[in-house]
Amino acid sequence: MGPASRSERTLLDRTVKLLTTAGSADNDAERHAAHRRARQRLAELERRTGWALPRAAAAELEHRARGVLTAAG
Repeated sequence: MGPASRSERTLLDRTVKLLTTAGSADNDAERHAAHRRARQRLAELERRTGWALPRAAAAELEHRARGVLTAAG
């Protein structure tokens, strides 16, 4: 697979920002929304490129999201 296109890189950068927001926002609704949108962006990136997030990384993201979202509640 070749280098990411500009739109793919932008999508990845937005996903990273959403994951950062999901981990640091003071508002529970904002954390949930950021996490949901980050998952959507990752799914879009997978559809565009055929790339798949490694299972271990996906499991870690879900694990951390549960911890962040649960701790906030």
